[in-house]
Amino acid sequence: MTSQQTPYSDMAHLFDQWLPYQFYSEEIPGAAIGVVEDGALAYEGYFGYADTDTKTPVTIDTQFRVASITKLMTAVAILQLAENDQLQLDDQVSHYLSWFNSTNDPTVECITIRQLLYHGSGMRRDSANYWNDDHFPSPDTLQAFFQEQPTVYETAEQFKYSNIGFGLLGMLIEAVSRQPYAEYIYTHILHPLQMDNTTVDSNKAHNLATGYGRKFPGQDRPTLPHIETKGLQAAAGLITTVRDICGFLSALSDDNTLLLTLESKREMRRIQWYVNEEIQYGLGVEIREHAGTSMYGHTGGFPGFSSYVAFDPEDQYAVIVFTNVIIAPTVPLAEGICRIARECLSKYSQYATAADATQLRRYTGTYTMRWEEIQIACLNGTLLSYDPIASDPLYTCGVLQQTDDNGFTLTRASGFGTLGEPVVFDGHGTAVTAMYMGAFHYKKAQLVPDSYRNATETSSA
Repeated sequence: MTSQQTPYSDMAHLFDQWLPYQFYSEEIPGAAIGVVEDGALAYEGYFGYADTDTKTPVTIDTQFRVASITKLMTAVAILQLAENDQLQLDDQVSHYLSWFNSTNDPTVECITIRQLLYHGSGMRRDSANYWNDDHFPSPDTLQAFFQEQPTVYETAEQFKYSNIGFGLLGMLIEAVSRQPYAEYIYTHILHPLQMDNTTVDSNKAHNLATGYGRKFPGQDRPTLPHIETKGLQAAAGLITTVRDICGFLSALSDDNTLLLTLESKREMRRIQWYVNEEIQYGLGVEIREHAGTSMYGHTGGFPGFSSYVAFDPEDQYAVIVFTNVIIAPTVPLAEGICRIARECLSKYSQYATAADATQLRRYTGTYTMRWEEIQIACLNGTLLSYDPIASDPLYTCGVLQQTDDNGFTLTRASGFGTLGEPVVFDGHGTAVTAMYMGAFHYKKAQLVPDSYRNATETSSA
């Protein structure tokens, strides 16, 4: 292993090779990625354009709308108020909001704060068509809606995701703290964490990426307008950057008490609903398994943006995926990112060989033929082959075992492919131009435009 080769440099090489292909092949305009270890960014990547018309690149300062990731922050705010004995989680909401009742819906007065946090209130998902027409409701409009018949289930009967339920939690925070929601979030969360590029007020966003809609064959992605979330700030209003949200996720680790006590964080993470085989839900937090580890976080979908964050509070590890497109495979990408990070940071020694990794790096890159692309990467002296279109590339990757200077044998790969067959690289000196994998001939090529290269990339791989 050379002095330049570390688990972190190899992880960066893998990400900087695989992620651009992912975003380019999915035609995602721009993306920002973060991997957090021990409270700091172990990797950050910025790809594509914040605005395709002006060719403005995504950078460390680019802000993204992260929608329902806001629910994590709203849950923290509620738990802070509970820690200060300003409310109790099992109190009825009507105890704090005297207007919260309905002559048409007796269930309303029974709804508790905890039920709103874990989506067990039985309330409707949304109150109107604002996700399509961009006219989000004002607090007064929401209050009028609650007077009608907002529930479709009895309390605690059914997991029923509700944005208006979290809008209501924002009103409750205002009533209890006697501060506007945005002011409370700034004073008690953003300012202590020095999240200077984060806001829940879209009018204060100064470097917000342009959001884009769905892609149809033969058409460009439409540009979607920036809109105010108004009465749903507490459900979907958050605007932030990778570096800022890194600080917030780190504050939710077990040994960090800046925002909450360990007891409150454990209560937040305690499973309230088994939603399905893949998702459980706590208090404002989704629970999913990534690379064999339970992680806590939330998805976020907004007109023009799709995001996901997940964190492991015990190992102080987190993954961040932000994009400026309405639909993106953020959760599958997070799975692939987590596996690469775990292999590089936790299992690095298992890939050690006597080979000169510096020499092996000349083989890394993207190889193409009629049927597919294959990417070759180097991890601690071992060459890996994987499908770059896969959202979890190391799950089924192959290993190239060296047999001579330019020759290898493909091992640990699918039996449907060229498992056990020779792999030979062709070229002059360090300029490798082709690869023969079994009977198949691949040409080395740069298929992804430079605009999708990581803006912080320092390597030449």
